[in-house]
Amino acid sequence: MLNKFILRAAATAVTLTFAAGPASAENYEVLMMDYAFFPEISYVVAGDTITFTNMSGITRVIQSRNGSWATPEIPDGGQATLFVAQGMQNTYLTRVDGVGSNGINTSGGGGGGSEFGADFTTGEDLSGASGEEGTIIGKLNFSGAPVIAEN
Repeated sequence: MLNKFILRAAATAVTLTFAAGPASAENYEVLMMDYAFFPEISYVVAGDTITFTNMSGITRVIQSRNGSWATPEIPDGGQATLFVAQGMQNTYLTRVDGVGSNGINTSGGGGGGSEFGADFTTGEDLSGASGEEGTIIGKLNFSGAPVIAEN
């Protein structure tokens, strides 16, 4: 009798485990427009992915402010997917061609639909580029979306 109870309890636990399914990461879409990212801030956790879609009309590269990660070149209409890791640089940027003095390294190659991890680096330090004309900035926020109070 006790053996049947334990067997049923184990079968129920297995069934509930598979019925609930594994925890899944979220995928966020970020559009790269002519002069802005949309949305400008993405609320993420480690394990999520962000798909950048270039709608700017020109080939662009997106990279972290400190240069610790970067996309390959993303042609107009192309995409690149970033895997979000805990502790990664959360401010990213791109440059508008012909504006300002700091260029982003665009020699990384690649193309639309490519995937990259946070270990793809450019070797450039763009930490001072945040206020420079022609720099477009986006952010990853690891602390969760703000709560909007209801009236």
